Amino acid sequence: MERNSPKYGDVFNDSLRFDRLNGLRAALGLDDLAADSTNDDTFSQQPSIGIEIEMTWDQALEDLRPQWLGSDIRPSHYPKDSAEYKEFTRRYNKNDKRLRPILEAVSRVIPRVGFDAYWEFSFNPTKNRRVLEAELTTLYEAGILCEGIPYATHATIADIYSERDAYAVLCALEQSGGSSARRIESPLTSVKGGWSQKGKGGLLQRMGSELAGSDITAFEFRTLTTTSPQQLSGVLELGQRLVSLQSQDKSAWLLERQRIEDSLIEQGLPLRPWDSPQRDAATWRKYGATLLARS
Repeated sequence: MERNSPKYGDVFNDSLRFDRLNGLRAALGLDDLAADSTNDDTFSQQPSIGIEIEMTWDQALEDLRPQWLGSDIRPSHYPKDSAEYKEFTRRYNKNDKRLRPILEAVSRVIPRVGFDAYWEFSFNPTKNRRVLEAELTTLYEAGILCEGIPYATHATIADIYSERDAYAVLCALEQSGGSSARRIESPLTSVKGGWSQKGKGGLLQRMGSELAGSDITAFEFRTLTTTSPQQLSGVLELGQRLVSLQSQDKSAWLLERQRIEDSLIEQGLPLRPWDSPQRDAATWRKYGATLLARS
C-alpha cells in the first residue's frame, strides 16, 4: 500500500473498519458486532500489528477434509486418468465453486494476498488488536475457518528496532501457544521451504516503505499458527505487550529478554540466530520437541 494513498487513513480508522466488517457479516448472514468502545488512547500507544493466515485446499474445502486433511497421500500420487484422481477433481471443483464467491466477498474487507496456499487472508494493520479479533471471529463464525485446524500464520509487529529483541519476542510467542512442533519443522518437508523461504530464523524485517501509516520498521514473525480466535488473541496481546515494554520500560524489557534467552539456554539451544531448518535440522527438531513437550 502506498503510504500517502487515500486508503492509508482507512486502515487505522477503527469505526470504519467495523462498519465494513458488519457489511460483510450481513452478506454472510451473521449478526452485527458492536464496534469496540475502548477509548482510543488505550491503543494509541500500542505498536501496529497485522496478520496473514494461509488456508490450504484441504483445510478450506469442507467435503474434502475428512479424506485429505492430515493425510500423507496426495491427489498427485494418483495417475490423472485414474478413477481416484477424476473423483478428486470432481469434488474439488464442486466445493471450490461453492466457496470461492464467499471468499471473493471476504476479500473486499480482508484482502487476499499471494498464492502460496489455496487462499491467504491479509488482515490490515491496526493498533487496536480487537479489530483483528473481530475480523478473525467473523471467518470462524461463517465456517470459513474451523477451530482446531492449524493455519499457518505470519504476524508483523512495528516498533521493534533490533534483531535480538525481535528474536526474543518471537520465541516468547512460539512458546506461549503461538506455534507448534509441526509448524516449526514444516520447512523440512515443504517443497518450497514454507516459512523459511524468506528472512532468517523465522524473522523478516520490514522497513517503512513496506508499511502502512507512519511506522518506520517492523518484524514479520513467520513461524506462527492459528487454531482459534481465542488462541490467536492471546498471541497478539502478548506480542503487543512485549513490544510496548521495549519503549515504555526498558529495564523491565531487558529483564524479560534475559528470562527468555535463559529459557533457551536451559533447553540446550543456541542464542545465535539459527540457520534454516534445511541447513540446521537438528536445532529446529530439538526446538520442536520442546514445543511438543509444552503442549
